[in-house]
Amino acid sequence: AIARPRQALDIGCFTGYASSAIVDALPRSAQLTCLEVEPTWTGLASELLEGRAASFETGPAIETLRRFEEEGRRFDFVSLDADKPMHGEYYNASLRLLRPGGVLVMFGMLLFPTVEDQQAMEALHEVLPNDTRVSTAQLPVGCGIQLIVKTEEVDPAAPPLHYASQRADGSVGGLASQPPADGDAAQLERTRFELELELAAIDRLVQADGVPLGGAAATGPGTEALSSAGLVALAAARRQAAEPPAEEAQP
Repeated sequence: AIARPRQALDIGCFTGYASSAIVDALPRSAQLTCLEVEPTWTGLASELLEGRAASFETGPAIETLRRFEEEGRRFDFVSLDADKPMHGEYYNASLRLLRPGGVLVMFGMLLFPTVEDQQAMEALHEVLPNDTRVSTAQLPVGCGIQLIVKTEEVDPAAPPLHYASQRADGSVGGLASQPPADGDAAQLERTRFELELELAAIDRLVQADGVPLGGAAATGPGTEALSSAGLVALAAARRQAAEPPAEEAQP
């Protein structure tokens, strides 16, 4: 709620497990953009999130982030859990795309599968507390979560501003250079978002009523989320069920 996201970005979506949770927290008019370098995982995630407010970009994330910056895009929320040696570059690129007051969540801050990952993330440990562009805190939960709020250009004593990340028609280009709305216009946008978010929560509750627990499409209130391994197994089972049965060999 603090980010009030209409444009969210997931860098390193893998099987779409975290992406699904992000989409669940968005109002109807919002959009999630997922970045993944591996086409296999992009295909799996897009299959699991079919029909939901998510789009996918396949390729090196840093190139896509640079293109978004050139297009003048602006995001309200960023989730970052990708190749750890590149996290420093992703972090800086994300901050350039993130609106003032926007939120960035970074994963894998404490557990490292390789020495290279450890060295990259320990370097970030030194950078983040001293970065005057942000306010940040680290949570010792799971593999380690870093919560980051972009405070650059934010005046806590000033009335709240509204930085648009998408237009009424859904277009998103060129908004980074647009000045924020203030006064009654800013308050109207905040109220509109809160109402849309409440409606989205009601929709999820209604849709979840009577839905069996488990399954990638059954996220939300009253459901039990699968692990990434479970999502891979679920997709494999779906593909196998969709295949025509093999003809029995004649004796």
